Amino acid sequence: MRFRLVALATVSLLLSLPAGASRPLVSSTIMAKVVKVAQCETHGKWNSRGPVYQGGLGWLHSTWLDYRAPSFPLDMSNATPQQQAWAMDRFVSQTLHYWPHQNYPMTCGGGY
Repeated sequence: MRFRLVALATVSLLLSLPAGASRPLVSSTIMAKVVKVAQCETHGKWNSRGPVYQGGLGWLHSTWLDYRAPSFPLDMSNATPQQQAWAMDRFVSQTLHYWPHQNYPMTCGGGY
């Protein structure tokens, strides 16, 4: 239950834009799925930077470079949660063809 509240708060925060700001890159449904993955991979630390994995999704640098938009930062740890979610949605659509079953904290796993 605690995770669900954190995820909903995170999604609400990411989707509440100031006047004049651009629209979110992904829908609230996609963002909620990505938040679950981020909770499993990095406990929601979107700017995580390790020697092998980075960003909130814990991706290899090469995976980030393959699926990010050209205008996004070169380092995933510098990308916004929305940018990381956009790349994850693209990755799922083009590669996995399913969303990872991440039921934090019970069943986290799977690498990309």
